[in-house]
Amino acid sequence: MLRPGDVLGRHKPSPCRISASDEVKAAIKQIGINKCARESGFHRANFIRKLLRDMPVKRNSYNEFVRWLEANSMILNDVVPGQ
Repeated sequence: MLRPGDVLGRHKPSPCRISASDEVKAAIKQIGINKCARESGFHRANFIRKLLRDMPVKRNSYNEFVRWLEANSMILNDVVPGQ
């Protein structure tokens, strides 16, 4: 039986989920959401939108996306935030 103040479902993100760094967000904004989704193999743009909105995503998916960014000569250090 539920008591007042009980929380249904997950109220904290699981430890295997992480949020995107500012460098990754800047790279996505520079490239574009749809182009990132199309070329990275993440066919759903929702994953890319989650990264931009600072929502937690699975660690393995995030790492795979970052490897794609680095492999396609889109080095994260060269991306200047705000441009």
